[in-house]
Amino acid sequence: MEIEVQNNFKMVRKAMGMNQKEFARYLGFSELTISEWEKGESYPSALSLKDISHSTGVSIDFLLGDSYNSVLDLSWLDHDQLEVILRLYFYFWDQKFKK
Repeated sequence: MEIEVQNNFKMVRKAMGMNQKEFARYLGFSELTISEWEKGESYPSALSLKDISHSTGVSIDFLLGDSYNSVLDLSWLDHDQLEVILRLYFYFWDQKFKK
């Protein structure tokens, strides 16, 4: 599960079209913290996970690698396909706030 956590944080960041510095600024963490999470050197606290989930619209389950979905079964998608789906999700997430 450790690898999934690292990969999922990185996947969310990349799907949002951000580098580590931009993602850190967006979430209110240091660039070093984001780097450590993506390398598996440290992990966010429960409160941080809640804030990240709220800021990105991605479930805590997904961030922790526990589940790729809550309604749709996306388990059959490979990593690249899932990243495309996330990019679409974030596109529409951004549109929600531009109205």
